[in-house]
Amino acid sequence: MLMDFNSIPTSKDARQPRSDHRRTRLQTVLGGYADQQRRDDLGSRVEEKTDLQRQRIWALWLDFFHRIMDDIIDPAQIWIDLCLCKPEAQDYCQLFLHNYAEEGTEYMVSLNDEGFDEVPTVASAKTVLDAWRDLIVHADKTILRDKRAEDPARAAQWTLRLPVKDTGRANGSPLSQISRWIAEDLAPQQGLSLTQTFEKREATSDDVLLILSTLWGRSRDIILEPRLRISFHGILLLSAMGGFRIGVVKDLKYRQCYCYIWLCSFLIVLRSSI
Repeated sequence: MLMDFNSIPTSKDARQPRSDHRRTRLQTVLGGYADQQRRDDLGSRVEEKTDLQRQRIWALWLDFFHRIMDDIIDPAQIWIDLCLCKPEAQDYCQLFLHNYAEEGTEYMVSLNDEGFDEVPTVASAKTVLDAWRDLIVHADKTILRDKRAEDPARAAQWTLRLPVKDTGRANGSPLSQISRWIAEDLAPQQGLSLTQTFEKREATSDDVLLILSTLWGRSRDIILEPRLRISFHGILLLSAMGGFRIGVVKDLKYRQCYCYIWLCSFLIVLRSSI
């Protein structure tokens, strides 16, 4: 009986099931990377304060190029050009940050008289750097997310991430170069501090009374809904009595505040009677 050599499995056939299994496993891994990219694009949950801050600086970015610069360039195109490392895109970013540091002022209610004080909103290089980081994050999660959806094969190119640690290389990415420009060039030009610009001191009872008297006495100038004014009053008192951080007491309910104040009053009376 002659043997049919065509029916004998070859080494290629023997490897086939293993290759199929490996290919399936790698496709699963690839799908996981894609899912992670989609999750990154959708963005993780951020604090409301952080989100509002990013929206505020983005609104300033749009206003600068549409109104102040009279639509000299599409502000969205700048981020696409930045991904392509175009020098003019870096120049536009630095121009905005220069204006942000130079023109950033606001009027605040004076604690000493009935007027207002013009206060600079940008006094340190860190403030500008924080604004720069917020712009990068917002652009990456909006404009560049759409670009990645259009061109998934080059998703990495349409992604902007500011390195956590600056390597100090002169030929780093445009994002790192702008960050160093803020500290090395913009800060000296605008007189921005490179260190902490305030000193932490314990608030006195006089400080608390001054804030509260201004809160209610200048109500025409400090426009708030009644419930917000009362909430701020309560938060300030609780923070002053217990030394708590604002984040600890801001979500307390009125019932909890009442119990706490009652307990403090009881302990004061008890201590005075001993």
